[in-house]
Amino acid sequence: MGFGKIEEQIVSNDSKYTKGVYIEKARIIEAVNMPTQEWCDCNMFVRCADLEKTGQDGEPFKYAFYLSGKHEKDRGSITGWGKIGKVDGGNPSENIARMLTVIGCDLNAYQTINEDGSFSDELLADMLTRKIAMIRYESSGQYPKTIHTWKFGHPDDENVDADLRFYFDTKLEKGQPKDYAYLNRSTVQTSKLNNMLENVGPSQTSSIDGVEKLDFLK
Repeated sequence: MGFGKIEEQIVSNDSKYTKGVYIEKARIIEAVNMPTQEWCDCNMFVRCADLEKTGQDGEPFKYAFYLSGKHEKDRGSITGWGKIGKVDGGNPSENIARMLTVIGCDLNAYQTINEDGSFSDELLADMLTRKIAMIRYESSGQYPKTIHTWKFGHPDDENVDADLRFYFDTKLEKGQPKDYAYLNRSTVQTSKLNNMLENVGPSQTSSIDGVEKLDFLK
């Protein structure tokens, strides 16, 4: 879940991008261990500062989120990153390892996980100042805009924007994330709508606004 300063962004109804979805590029300025819950072995709080956008005070916009997961275990002892499909209850910590690798951390250069499952001081220090690209989307939940916490990229990658948007759109086709504010108005529906409207005359569409067009396909 993400929170922090929220900038106003206007997205055109005829934009080629999915409504309410943004690719933010930032630098990590804080990474700390947080208390865990029964359903996770590790819980990290991360705060980032936008690389380009600033507020009225001249300070970069800030984004914050939590990363939590379950590690792989053998007889109760932690043996490594929890793998997808191989940890009880899902939410494998391997997803966190993927993010750390994407932003440039060398997970073989030092101990990354403490005996209690938390992240080592070496890892948390290594994350600082590293750049990260993330998906942020308008939410119907507690926070107006939140960060999708299992898919990240690196701002310097040439296709990072397209890759992250494609990932999010693919998830939308499967009905995820559940708290996406426009979940019933996915890119698939929008594409169908555009195809249908191509065969409708101007006089038949002039009184239909963008919201009604999308609701029409529910």
